[in-house]
Amino acid sequence: MPETLNQMKSNSYVSMIPRWEKQASVRSRPRRVLSEESSPGWIFPPARQPILSHPGLTDISDEAKNFILAQSLFKYMNDIARIETEIINNIALRIFRKTYAVDFGEAMALDALSVVIDESYHAYVAMDFMRQVKELTGIEALPLPSETALSAAIKEIGSSLPNGEVANFELIAVTLAEHALTNDLIAVAKARDVCRTFYNIMHDHVMDEGRHSLLFESILKLFWGRLEEDQKCLIGALLPKLINRYLAPWLQMEFDRSVLESLGHEGMAIDRILQDTHCNWTEGRIDKTNIIARQMIDLLRRTEVMLHPVVRKAFADYGII
Repeated sequence: MPETLNQMKSNSYVSMIPRWEKQASVRSRPRRVLSEESSPGWIFPPARQPILSHPGLTDISDEAKNFILAQSLFKYMNDIARIETEIINNIALRIFRKTYAVDFGEAMALDALSVVIDESYHAYVAMDFMRQVKELTGIEALPLPSETALSAAIKEIGSSLPNGEVANFELIAVTLAEHALTNDLIAVAKARDVCRTFYNIMHDHVMDEGRHSLLFESILKLFWGRLEEDQKCLIGALLPKLINRYLAPWLQMEFDRSVLESLGHEGMAIDRILQDTHCNWTEGRIDKTNIIARQMIDLLRRTEVMLHPVVRKAFADYGII
């Protein structure tokens, strides 16, 4: 029997395993050790913590700034570990185990398994670096969130779907988030006012995530092309809501509040700082200038998801197209 067009597309996928064998950080990078630095910079990029730019905090001591940046690092690394082990690996293992109705083929399945290895290693590196920072600075992490922006968005938006559709929705959500994470890591890795260990860890991570991003883009294009029409309509209508909720600042604001309270700041002053520094988000809208939102939408265009009329209408309602 002749191959269908979709089968031909699947068979044309070329595995990234040879590239993974040579370049994966778990195979080719040494342990990054903070104590080996003679004159380290900031432990986390100050530009990545917007409350530090607020006029109410510009005159704080270096000790207070170090505390804020250390706590920001703890949350950032904890988020990475949670997203990668609890969410991305779950989807990658489903692909490897062929639990989806769509057959991704052996090459994609094996590449998905390599993602599980990479992401588990990234979580290990993140936890190891957190421990090093605690030992070197003496700063203990404040209680860290049990949710991430991604897990909260998937849980809230996916709750409106029938149980049978949630796994398909999660795959698309993870593909978007993996793409966003890759670009976010690239931006973080460009910081030059941070300690060399943090820079090296981010650079190692980016090298892996670039490969993951390409894999998940191929997965999404194949998956969407074979998804049943009724599922495209159900899930497609939720995609702008997913992006909007993913960008919501509430978890970060809650954590920043706990950091400011630990430094002795009080209610009204904290409210003002948080309102001034986390104001670029609106319920039911997507900020066209937000680079993460633009990258997610570009991915939906490249994978032909945006061609579907239900998806186009949903984003039009959000003022995007």
